[in-house]
Amino acid sequence: MKNKLKFFVLFLLLVVLVLVGAGCGEKKVEEEGAVPSNGKVEEEAEKKTEKEPLWWYFTEDWIAYGGLNEGGISMSLDGNYIVAGASDAYGPDNVLFFEKDSSIPLWNYQVDDLEVQSVSISPDGNYIAVGTFAVTDGKLYFFQKDNPTPLWIKGLRPFDLEEDEWVPLRSVSISADGDYIAVGMENYGELFLVSKDGQILWSRELADFNLSRVETSISSDGNYVAAVCPSLADQQRIYLFERDAEIIGQRPVGLIAAPLWSYKTGGAKNFDLYSISISSDGNYVAAGSSNKLYFFSKDSGTPLWTYPLECDYCSVSLSSDGKYLAVSAFRYGDEANSSTVYLFKKDSSVPLWSYASDSNTGATVSSVAISADGKHIAAVGEFGCYFFQRDSSVPLWEYSTLLMSHEDFPIPTPMSMGHACISSDGNYMVAGGTGGGGVLFFDKTVPGE
Repeated sequence: MKNKLKFFVLFLLLVVLVLVGAGCGEKKVEEEGAVPSNGKVEEEAEKKTEKEPLWWYFTEDWIAYGGLNEGGISMSLDGNYIVAGASDAYGPDNVLFFEKDSSIPLWNYQVDDLEVQSVSISPDGNYIAVGTFAVTDGKLYFFQKDNPTPLWIKGLRPFDLEEDEWVPLRSVSISADGDYIAVGMENYGELFLVSKDGQILWSRELADFNLSRVETSISSDGNYVAAVCPSLADQQRIYLFERDAEIIGQRPVGLIAAPLWSYKTGGAKNFDLYSISISSDGNYVAAGSSNKLYFFSKDSGTPLWTYPLECDYCSVSLSSDGKYLAVSAFRYGDEANSSTVYLFKKDSSVPLWSYASDSNTGATVSSVAISADGKHIAAVGEFGCYFFQRDSSVPLWEYSTLLMSHEDFPIPTPMSMGHACISSDGNYMVAGGTGGGGVLFFDKTVPGE
């Protein structure tokens, strides 16, 4: 009997020790935070997957009425410097210059013209070209990054301008060392090549219809200038010029250059050539329209290949060597807008991958930029941003601008992002907003990693 009682007491002691030990173990784990409650786990996981910009910039007037115009942001290749053309409905536009580590502009310059239309920073970050919208002649401003006062201001005007008409410099593109600036004019179909000291080297009228506009892209060494001119359907062409182009005449606005080649697209409708990109080495050219994507070698005006598109606006961006091409195709819809992002390799018209989105389920894309090595793609558009790697159509991360708020303007406000830029190594991207947007600066890191 005593043995049985002794065994029973030992059994009870063992049970108590096990229970106490288990209780202590639970307390220790909870204190160390190794296994938090389900609510905490979900909350921490959610925090890890939310991408946020390193910084962003806007003013209250921007949120309500301003933003950036269509060519309104540019970034140096290393991602260290950003220039933006700020539109303000209450007053003059400004040129803003940022360093990547701060949302406070290093300097800003107030233009006297109606608005800033386009900006371009040299890949080395040392020089900035700005095109504006002004009466009689569009103004081209040229800055050195350390000085908020322009080195010079050049008036550019079309040959047959009538008195007191508005002249917008729609597109500017600057070479790597700032030695050459290609300028496309809206309404008059004019293309200019301007030197670093403000001299017009040559010009060319690309269309004779009054509402034509020119989009342009220059190679890093300034040896080649690519351009598209949306116009009447039977006049729309893709052009490639050499810097030392053959001169075939002269006008009051300067020497007339002959293109190396031009390609007539036979567009499906008027004004449907939207975007142009030349590789940094000048060897390849890509252009996009509402119904087709075109890919050229600099040596021929016949496309190497084409790809059918169906869109209301598109954006194209070539890697430095032209090996990879990023494209976005945006479409308006009755119930929802939609878009598709494509990645191509230069040797094939078959996309490596594509990514579709619509405004009911996410952000749509109207602008893309690919890193110099072709490994990363930035995509921005209607209420959001995406960041892709070359080897996957699934975004590394995305960021919604549908309901953004700020301590200076706390009301959640939808922001449409119209411009994408990316550094050469893909480590940084910048998104510029239109119609109430601001400037958002991101790094490529994935939340939680």
